[in-house]
Amino acid sequence: MTTPAPGISKGKQWLIILLLMWFVGLGHFNRNNISVVGTERFIEEKVFSKDQMSQIYSALLFFYTLLMIPGGWFIDRFGPRFTLAVMGFASALLVAMTGLIGIVPGLFGLGSFIVVRGVLGAFYSPLHPACARMVSLTISTRRQALANGLVTGAALVGISSMYFGFGTLMDRFDWTGAFVVSGLLSLLVTVIWLCIPMQSYRMNTGGSSSTKENRSLSHDLKEFLYLLTNRRLLLLSFSYGAYSYAQYLFFYWMQLYFEETLNLKPPDSRFYSTIPMLAMAVGMPLGGWISDRLATHHYHPGYVPIIALIIGAVVAPLGTMLADPLQVSICYSIALGMLGLCEGPYWTLGISLGRRSGGMSGAVLNTIGNAGGIVATRITPMLSAVIGSRGSFAVTGIACLIAAILWLPLRFQLDEESTTVAQ
Repeated sequence: MTTPAPGISKGKQWLIILLLMWFVGLGHFNRNNISVVGTERFIEEKVFSKDQMSQIYSALLFFYTLLMIPGGWFIDRFGPRFTLAVMGFASALLVAMTGLIGIVPGLFGLGSFIVVRGVLGAFYSPLHPACARMVSLTISTRRQALANGLVTGAALVGISSMYFGFGTLMDRFDWTGAFVVSGLLSLLVTVIWLCIPMQSYRMNTGGSSSTKENRSLSHDLKEFLYLLTNRRLLLLSFSYGAYSYAQYLFFYWMQLYFEETLNLKPPDSRFYSTIPMLAMAVGMPLGGWISDRLATHHYHPGYVPIIALIIGAVVAPLGTMLADPLQVSICYSIALGMLGLCEGPYWTLGISLGRRSGGMSGAVLNTIGNAGGIVATRITPMLSAVIGSRGSFAVTGIACLIAAILWLPLRFQLDEESTTVAQ
């Protein structure tokens, strides 16, 4: 029977998980909804070219990745709860401002989108490390991989719902109003987060606490240097980078693949793009649950991502050989479902390797991971011009194989020393 973290009831743990899921789901809805506008309006109406839209997509990812390490430091210094509140209020403003670009005279232009989306990416940089750190501090050890799977799985719920959800908002309020509504939703979840009483707890582990009051900058620097020389963390992070290449390629370019390569209209492309995202959303908590069970029985939970990535490496390229949209969607659903199984193990191990600096270790993991995502968003149009869109999607198989190989030297070991205060 799972024992809750000291001082936190099981019900409160699940409430925290649900709120983190809401943060992550809405965060990814807002991070990626620009691709719906790009596909259905800007590229279709020749407002911006594919390359220009790629610049807009990459602006968010670039600053999101660039400020990941400072974001991790902020988490360890001020606590994940406060970090998520700052992120929530800032994202509410910036998402709404994305819509205002099309409303306020003289603002519309490529540069405006790049600036606003870039700043949005900067404020979203602590999202996943803060949530994973909150899990490590408040959720029972035996439930952490499942919790991380549920939280990261919410990202896919947000992404999959954006095709119909944001598309419907566009149909109702135009793309400008759709962004304003999305910003208001971000404001709502942040206010609720701050209204939930969440006093400081001494978390899952023994030993003395390392709180923001007794952490010096020299201590933080030593911890950061330790993380940069941690071979296991670097192997895991570069594996996550290859994994993220495949993941982000599907996130940003799959709907366009269905429209241009398979000649589907927007309603159909939305439908067939949603199915694989939902499959990945199911895979994330499932992979976490399986990993928790393996760890309980002293098996190596790394088997989950290794096997799943190998299957993904086979199935993803297979989908590019098919012409029927349903068959392609099924192949991509299997591939993304397999990728989803890996997310919980990545984050649980990544945070545990940071010892008392779980925020920074999660930031290192996500920095290298998102570097792979940036590469995918930028070079996919270039690869498509050279080897075709089918060929550019087939490259995901190579990325999955590399990610699986980098898992092989790793040994899954939860760090029992991590103790801090969630505020």
